[in-house]
Amino acid sequence: LTDDPEQRRAYASDPLVHQTMSIELGIELLRSGFELCEGRLRPRVPCMIVHGREDQLADIEGSRQFCSFHREARLYELDDAFHDPLNGQRAALVFDFIINHGLQRELHAMVQPVRRVA
Repeated sequence: LTDDPEQRRAYASDPLVHQTMSIELGIELLRSGFELCEGRLRPRVPCMIVHGREDQLADIEGSRQFCSFHREARLYELDDAFHDPLNGQRAALVFDFIINHGLQRELHAMVQPVRRVA
């Protein structure tokens, strides 16, 4: 989950973290996941995916496939990062990257020049 031992302990003792889900939620997650990864369902807003290469919970290939189908999605792969890089030992660096690189790029792509009409 993370490289921060304190965060791992907090996660392990969190009563809201469990190994179960409803059948309905599981089916919906699978259905929408397939539709997104196959390009049949499109994101409504630009997406910035930040995925740790050491993630052992979610396969990075899913993020790669998702981004290959959606031009509005950008994937940023982080070396030596796990499932939750925003709570790792290098969280400040990850936030800095997102704010100063990724978001600026995404926002720049979203902003259209204003045409003035006289």
